[in-house]
Amino acid sequence: MSQSSSPLNLAVVIATMDRPSNVHRLLSNIKAQAFHPHQVIVVDGGEITAKAVVEQFTDLEIDYITVRPPALTKQKNAGVAVARSDIDLIGFFDDDMAFETGALEAMMAFWATAKAEVAGASFNLTDFDNSWARPKSLAQRLFFIDNRSFGKVLRSGYTTHIWNVQSDTSVQWLGGGYTVWRKRVFDTCLFEEWYTGSGMWEDTFFSYRVGKDNQLFIVADAKASHLDAPIPLQSQFKLGHTQIVNWLYFVNQNRDLSLFMCLWGCVGRTLINLTKGILGWDRGYLLRALGNAKGLLTVAMGGAKANRDTSLGQVQ
Repeated sequence: MSQSSSPLNLAVVIATMDRPSNVHRLLSNIKAQAFHPHQVIVVDGGEITAKAVVEQFTDLEIDYITVRPPALTKQKNAGVAVARSDIDLIGFFDDDMAFETGALEAMMAFWATAKAEVAGASFNLTDFDNSWARPKSLAQRLFFIDNRSFGKVLRSGYTTHIWNVQSDTSVQWLGGGYTVWRKRVFDTCLFEEWYTGSGMWEDTFFSYRVGKDNQLFIVADAKASHLDAPIPLQSQFKLGHTQIVNWLYFVNQNRDLSLFMCLWGCVGRTLINLTKGILGWDRGYLLRALGNAKGLLTVAMGGAKANRDTSLGQVQ
């Protein structure tokens, strides 16, 4: 499917910071696809800019903008604001994504026949494992973080896996950096800018809200991989803290979810990370567990508190 033969126009937003080599790899990957987006929007929040890289890809229709200070949700919203009036779909690609040959074409083929009630669709990540072990599952079930079901948001707010599907599959949430949305979604909803930095849980916050009134899918033939770099040891404590605080904030904004189950799940997540750290002599998991514990203290002091009646991330 060439760009000209698609019945819908696609814009792609790439939010990046200090990773010009990643931007080069992603743009090269997009360029190699049979289908090219009608507009590519690179939203740069870094000091090491990707502008020189962007200028190399003259055969792609790229708009380059900067956002300071950087934050994933702010950069995504800035990208939405730059999307042209003739755009029908807006995709959001992390700069460490890699799309298999024909992936964009498969995604556009899905949208060409999608029903009006379908609002979002994610690429099918083939480099993640859907398997589960019974002993691990028993512990997860105890703490309401069981991942045996597919594509669900549990009452604790915990999300189950959404990758490696064999056929197009309906889900309750979508990932943030490998997903395409109907542009009309952004007439009433924007990304929640309470989530700062890398925006952990922002994808769940946004997609779960949209999915309450619309259908969401994983597109089986639109295959991709997430080339995520290993988390440095010095970042594990902060990651653990953010896991808990941002998780609680998401649940606190959705009355259909349970704060009690979420808090119990956070305790479980802390204990599981601590157990992994002790049994495996893994400093990363130990630091993450300590970060989880600090997150629970932050929550106890009101760090993730927000009025459940407050409408956040909505266009005013």
